[in-house]
Amino acid sequence: MMAISLGVPIVQLLILGFAISGDVVHVPTAVTDLDNTSTSRSLTSKLENTRYLDIVNRPDDLHKGTELLHSGDVIISVIIPKGFHRDIVRGNTPALSIEADAQNTNVAITGVGYVRRIVQSWASSGEIQMSRPPAVSLNMIDIKTRIRYNQDLKAVFYMVPGIVVLLISVITMILTAMAIVREREIGTLEQLMVTPISRHEMILGKTIPFALLGMFELAFALIVAKVVYDIRIVGSIPLFMVLAVLYVFCTLGVGILISTIVHTQQQALFTAWFFLVFFILMSGFFLPLEFMPETAYLLTYINPLRYFMTIVRNLFLKGAGFTYLLPEIIAIAIIAIIVNTAAVIRFNKRLE
Repeated sequence: MMAISLGVPIVQLLILGFAISGDVVHVPTAVTDLDNTSTSRSLTSKLENTRYLDIVNRPDDLHKGTELLHSGDVIISVIIPKGFHRDIVRGNTPALSIEADAQNTNVAITGVGYVRRIVQSWASSGEIQMSRPPAVSLNMIDIKTRIRYNQDLKAVFYMVPGIVVLLISVITMILTAMAIVREREIGTLEQLMVTPISRHEMILGKTIPFALLGMFELAFALIVAKVVYDIRIVGSIPLFMVLAVLYVFCTLGVGILISTIVHTQQQALFTAWFFLVFFILMSGFFLPLEFMPETAYLLTYINPLRYFMTIVRNLFLKGAGFTYLLPEIIAIAIIAIIVNTAAVIRFNKRLE
């Protein structure tokens, strides 16, 4: 307990200090330049040379920009239409389109604001002034903004699916870890071992009730999300439930693994809570993972909650299908196999 009490806060301070940041910078952005002129390239360069936006892709047609938004590769998509330079030279009103993935309303609104201010700064620059006096101002540029996946800009549409993930994680992980440790603590684990059941059957007997409880909590949370917040799953509900079972299999494995490295329920609670805090804050629950420093971002690859958070939000808001979610599904399956294999091996060794 001394090691846990002193070590856990230090680890959390070192790791999570990088994970939690309210600064909205390096927003993943795609720029579709259909004009491909010196003027449009000048604007693209202006958008690129800032720490507020990261131009991660330059698609060559409108559909690819929308696909990047749908896949979650970018949050902002800027479209420079054909004829942009011609309209500036002729003194017409040049057009510019912005599309934003508004799952996280704060990031979307801030990102759109960045683009507008950068365009304003570019429009008043000396280079544009020389194109056609008087200078083109922001008021003369028709900036059309389209919000996707959360048109009402409600923060609950982003937070509630994440809370659903947290509920099922807490229930399955903590209760499983404490239940198995409790059997050892009160001395009934040895009594179970002399019964005709096998060790694998005993593990299943200890975990299946919590899996069912977790799924019940999940179903109840979906009802509350619909009735109270008017949030429903746009995607397939059967697919959601199947993937939830896969994720529960993973969190149960983490709970069993924790039970094999601690001796008391108090230690199990502290250890499980440490893992949960790490999982939650490194999952993109509050802010997109892309805002983290690279070192902290790399740690998220071992976090199963990161992948299920992505699955749930994409199913809720985007109606994503199996093919689209396949990378996250494979990641959770791999982590589940590794964690459960390690848990069973350690559990057997503790009983020998």
